[in-house]
Amino acid sequence: MMPRFFFNYRERDEYTADDVGVEFETFELAYLDAFDAARQMWPELMSRRIDPRAASFEISDTAGHQLAVINFGEVLENCEIRSRASGRSRSPNRR
Repeated sequence: MMPRFFFNYRERDEYTADDVGVEFETFELAYLDAFDAARQMWPELMSRRIDPRAASFEISDTAGHQLAVINFGEVLENCEIRSRASGRSRSPNRR
């Protein structure tokens, strides 16, 4: 049986517990999935006029131990670093 991880969601003072969880072979795969989900949620949060930097996933195990926190602001920083490393600029008109 694979371990189950819970992606609890925090947005400023609001907290939504993940009561179902998702099974992953490893914690690393759970972390990467949560990271990708945070990246995909950015446009939705922006369209609702919510600053994504105020949101996070708190990954926990079945015992309720918090294993990691993924701040959505760090997701943006990571995407910017990757963009610069690949030689892409943020603006299509920049040379």
